[in-house]
Amino acid sequence: MSTVKEQREQVVAEIVKSLEDGTAPWLRPFAAGEALGHGPVNATTGKPYAGGNRLALATGAPTDDPRWATYKQIRAAGWELKPGSKGRRIELWKPIEKSETVEADRLDENGKKIGTENMELSEKRMICRHYAVFHASSIEGIPPLDLPKNEVNVSEIGEKILHSGRVAPIEHDQLAQAFYRPSEDKIHMPAPEHFHDAGHYYATAAHEAIHSTGHAERLNRETLKTYGDSRQDRAREELVAELGSYFLAQETGMPHHPENHTAYIGGWIQMLKDDPNALYKAAAEAGKAVDYALGTERQVEKAPEKGREVVEKVLGGEGGPKSWTGLVVAVADDKKAVEMKAMGQVTRIRADGDKAFPAEIKPGDYVKLRAGKDGPTVEPAGKERSKEKGKEKGRAA
Repeated sequence: MSTVKEQREQVVAEIVKSLEDGTAPWLRPFAAGEALGHGPVNATTGKPYAGGNRLALATGAPTDDPRWATYKQIRAAGWELKPGSKGRRIELWKPIEKSETVEADRLDENGKKIGTENMELSEKRMICRHYAVFHASSIEGIPPLDLPKNEVNVSEIGEKILHSGRVAPIEHDQLAQAFYRPSEDKIHMPAPEHFHDAGHYYATAAHEAIHSTGHAERLNRETLKTYGDSRQDRAREELVAELGSYFLAQETGMPHHPENHTAYIGGWIQMLKDDPNALYKAAAEAGKAVDYALGTERQVEKAPEKGREVVEKVLGGEGGPKSWTGLVVAVADDKKAVEMKAMGQVTRIRADGDKAFPAEIKPGDYVKLRAGKDGPTVEPAGKERSKEKGKEKGRAA
């Protein structure tokens, strides 16, 4: 059985080959609406695959049909797997908790040992399981793919995303270049009439908008903060932006024109050869960036589980935290509780007593909550965590 490292090396070697051949999934241009609905999905649940799995399946798909399924799902649906079919292995991560009882010294107020007591220690960690999935072309009896023709109003979709308040504002003050400058949190571009058509304008804007989600007061992405440190750091952030633009095209119908960023292909190839995990990290960050830009949290295909267990804490309550930092993923209608994600875990934070969180808090915000005498307060987490002020470097193209 292959390890996570071996499996990733195999997938990345295939993707590096596709980059060298110019056939990597995200190097393919898409007109408005052309990519909508073409991201890899589970054939029985309809849920999309995410992160590195999304790229592994897109690279290995023999046709444009985006559907995949496990052998168990194929049989349960009454379909048959064609003889000799080969599956693609995907990785699914699940949290587990390991508990252990240990004997610990019991001390008095002066630190003197007065006996022993049993103490239970628990550790949470993530484990990886590999599953084989098979492409629709290998499945007998699966219904024909029926994707509706996607009539997309690119201007309407583009303007909605770009003026949502979730990405940096655009200034049309350039003649022949487009870039995002973190120090002023602005996207600089030529005016729309300087582009070949609306599709090329919005595709370029989408790429820069993905860069801007990494700002300290949004997702505080490390690859944006180190963008100017080296060519490899620049390649990492450009890969996030290009994958994000590609994912955005699949989810909204936005056009995707990667031909403007082919100069980074050499850097991506070397980076992935040096560190296969870089692809999975970039894909995960690109997914977060798209979720943030759209103000959503996608329901992705993942391992079966009995239900999500959410730990609850009372902000400022007895034994509760005085502050809490994370990404807001849900807000109660009465604003008295929010669910926040940090380090991959979701925690429900309740306001103490009958107090409520400020009305402006919303899903997708990365914030720091503080307990206050007159009720909880909310502030952008970037102001606490980032050392970006005074050390930002240049701009992201």
